Amino acid sequence: MIFFCSCAPSAKYYVVRHAEKASNDGTMMSSDPELSEPGKQRAEELSRILADQKVTRIFVTNTIRSRSTAAPTAGIFHLNPEVYSAASDSSFLLKLSTIKGSALIVGHSNTVDDLVNNLMGTTYIRGDLSEKTFDRLYIITRKKGRFTIEEKIYGVPTPD
Repeated sequence: MIFFCSCAPSAKYYVVRHAEKASNDGTMMSSDPELSEPGKQRAEELSRILADQKVTRIFVTNTIRSRSTAAPTAGIFHLNPEVYSAASDSSFLLKLSTIKGSALIVGHSNTVDDLVNNLMGTTYIRGDLSEKTFDRLYIITRKKGRFTIEEKIYGVPTPD
């Protein structure tokens, strides 16, 4: 568990799972699928939500679905997303602790819980997200060494 210094600058972290991925068409199995049409719409909705948030950094895993989820927001803010390891190791968490401003972090169903819990310093999400869950937006605010979290549904709700 990484603990953030109370002297660290204020920051907001927007943590999401990548949007819906294209399903297998039966001809070949891709380990790195693109976004489906609903996924592309969700990525656009995320960019509309974050348009007023002055995002200064974007972090994605090295997958098409993660990069594509972040792409509309990156376009608004003219940012090049930075690739991080999906394991969200201590070096990545230390990097996040130095951020001033707002950051979008795009993860996966089995990494969002670890990321949110490590940022909060406590267990907020009890386990991996469902494979069908794409609509959660976790907003973690760090101010004067204190952390708060807000969980929102964005875009078309998905079943849990």
